[in-house]
Order: sequence, then structure tokens, then C-alpha cells
Amino acid sequence: MLEIDLATEQGAASMMTRVERVAHDACKALDRLYPLNPDPDCVAEGSTLFVPVTVVLELEWVLRSSFEFGKDDVLITLSSLFSAAELSFESDRSLEVALQLFRKGSADFADCLHVALAARAGEQPLWTFDKAAAKVNGARLLTRFV
Repeated sequence: MLEIDLATEQGAASMMTRVERVAHDACKALDRLYPLNPDPDCVAEGSTLFVPVTVVLELEWVLRSSFEFGKDDVLITLSSLFSAAELSFESDRSLEVALQLFRKGSADFADCLHVALAARAGEQPLWTFDKAAAKVNGARLLTRFV
């Protein structure tokens, strides 16, 4: 397993280089699969790569399960990515709120994101069967059916 210290500038820069390389390779693969793509470079100079919120959830899971990142490393990685000028995130404000909830609490990132997205939609509280998720500010435990 590759060890990168994300708390250092060099480690964070190394991670960003790896992310940029993966994004570039993904674009090249798309160009090969879809040769009619009007943008042959996929992400032109000065433009951004769009990242759906579901991809962020998958990334967080992969960082924990495959790379064995702890909570602090996940926080540093996601914070760095969210501030990258080359990336444009769906529901970026909700992602930032979720990151803050995750930083402060014991619930997992996905639960924090669900609460943040519900708040953004004006649908609070977020009702949940998950006792850990119910501890997040903005969530409530659903204990029985009526």
C-alpha cells in the first residue's frame, strides 16, 4: 500500500498529482470509447472536471476500505479535493457542510452528507433508523411505525 502523509504540503501535492493523473487517464479512456466526443481533450485547459456527489461518497468509501485511511486522512483528502480549482462538485455547499458535521461527530461521512443534503432541500429533520446517524445535528431517530 502506498503511504502518503496528507498532513504535509508534499503529501497533499502528491495526492493531487495522483488525482489529476487518474482524471486525465479517465478522460483519455472516454475519448477512445466515444470518439465523437466534441471535446477531444475531455477537460480543456482552464475548465473543470465535474464530480457528482455519488462519486464523492464512493471515493470516501474507497479511501477507508481499500486504502485504510483513518478519519483524519479522509478529512484532509476531501478538504484538499473540494478546494481544487480543477474540480467542480455537485452540491458543493452540502459537501462542505457534511465535511464539517463529519469532522465534529461520530457518524460516518455518508450519514453527514444525507443530513446536509436534506437541510439544503429544506427537509429537516432527516428521519433515520440509524442510531449513529440520528446523533448528527439535523437528524432524528425513527423508532417505530404509526
